[in-house]
Amino acid sequence: MEGILYGGGVKLLGEQALANGAAIAWSLPVTFLIMFGLKRTIGVRVDAETEASGLDLHEHEEVAYHGASVY
Repeated sequence: MEGILYGGGVKLLGEQALANGAAIAWSLPVTFLIMFGLKRTIGVRVDAETEASGLDLHEHEEVAYHGASVY
């Protein structure tokens, strides 16, 4: 498929911009709906203590950076 620099012309660029715009127009609200549903049901954040001490240790039971101090 040819692009604007190789003979595709402005028409092809416009079609591609329209397709990108349609994908953004669809995915943005759907993503917000999914996040809203997750926030209302299971939540999307951990508690403050877990976040402060690090998710690696609490969620995965491992240290991300060896040699780093653990709270």
